[in-house]
Amino acid sequence: MTHSHNHHGWPRLLTALLAASFAACTDLPLASLWQLRKFDFETFDPGELRVALRLPANLALRPDGLQVEIKLTREATGEQSEASFWMRERAVASMSAGLPAIVDRGQRWVVLQLDAPDGERLRRFRQQLIASKSSDRQGKSRLELKADPRLCTRGGAFDTSARVSAAVRWLPEPGFVMLLQDQSFDELRASTGRPLAPMPRCEDEPKSPA
Repeated sequence: MTHSHNHHGWPRLLTALLAASFAACTDLPLASLWQLRKFDFETFDPGELRVALRLPANLALRPDGLQVEIKLTREATGEQSEASFWMRERAVASMSAGLPAIVDRGQRWVVLQLDAPDGERLRRFRQQLIASKSSDRQGKSRLELKADPRLCTRGGAFDTSARVSAAVRWLPEPGFVMLLQDQSFDELRASTGRPLAPMPRCEDEPKSPA
């Protein structure tokens, strides 16, 4: 799913990214809205960024994880700057500290992080965007975000009534901020008015890219 934003709307960037990752336009908890106002895209450390997904038992994240595409278009000239980044699962127990406890059997939290090279590329790309904003005070720019979570099913058919949650963390404090809480895929589909794409089987998926 793609989201477009005015180039000056940095505080909304992360919110849009996670909403896009589930193709959902849901209402955020008020406490989360307050915390997200503190996020500063121009200064945050990409190495601290974490995305957490609570998945049901028969749903898994593929090895290539979550692909994030960012594109900036200068409306006056049509000039574009774009880049893609990958967030991958980190199987480290301490990374899930601070997330809500799992109640339903079989569910689990999956925590994703940028690889070091992608973190550095994001820093360089951010500097390009900041420089573009500084040099283009008279013109408007359009920022587009596309997030593609690579999910697959284990075993039988996927149950669309299964519930998921999502959270993000960019600093140890305030820690994880909930963006999506205990919503089913049926509810997410209804909120967008779009059908869910077929979910591939994990057994049929290729290995992650090098």
